[in-house]
Amino acid sequence: MRVDIITPAYDVAPYIGDAIRSVLAQTHRYWTMTIVDDGSTMRQPPSPPRSMTPHPVAAPAQRRGFRARNLGLVASNAEAVLFLDADDWLSPDALATLAEALRTAPNAIAAVGPYQRVPGRTPDQIERGSRICPPPSGDLLKSLLVRNLFANGATC
Repeated sequence: MRVDIITPAYDVAPYIGDAIRSVLAQTHRYWTMTIVDDGSTMRQPPSPPRSMTPHPVAAPAQRRGFRARNLGLVASNAEAVLFLDADDWLSPDALATLAEALRTAPNAIAAVGPYQRVPGRTPDQIERGSRICPPPSGDLLKSLLVRNLFANGATC
């Protein structure tokens, strides 16, 4: 299963490198990362590592958040999509876990997993034993569509 990773990029140069490196470290190798430049004021957007083929999508100025993600969706043609904020990163098995979850539930329209909040830290500084938050459970479609259940700032 191919997964498109869509990352909006608004003035993210200081930290998008960790997000990109976490994608490059995935055990699941069938992915494309689309970085949507959504009107950044940076003089030069972040450049991906040489080992990564960039798939940039330019957005009209100041189309942040869901508008930038929607532009990434328009450019996508994968079987699955993962939204990754530029200041977040994935565990090395995240895409493999997503692909397996969707493969074993062919009628599913979305999959969610646990997350870990590590404010102000980089992936190599995660403390052993830090809290891993469980994903929400039950029928999530209404919550997702009505309340934007997976919005930034979710806590456990």
